[in-house]
Amino acid sequence: MSAVVARGAWAALVAEAQARRRAREERGRPRVLVGTATCGRAAGALEVEAAIRRTLQEREIDAIIMPVGCMG
Repeated sequence: MSAVVARGAWAALVAEAQARRRAREERGRPRVLVGTATCGRAAGALEVEAAIRRTLQEREIDAIIMPVGCMG
């Protein structure tokens, strides 16, 4: 494995760990999972995520929106 790939993999692991920690710390808030893998993006996941964020903000709902991989 090249150093560049290893750094990228490490960065991904760190980001995932940080996201999981935040999720544990914010358990009292509702969570919305949005499948944003390639398949989800092709089906409009990014637009759906943006719409969810707008709606939650408009209604002053404090929720966690978590982009996740394939919902499968």
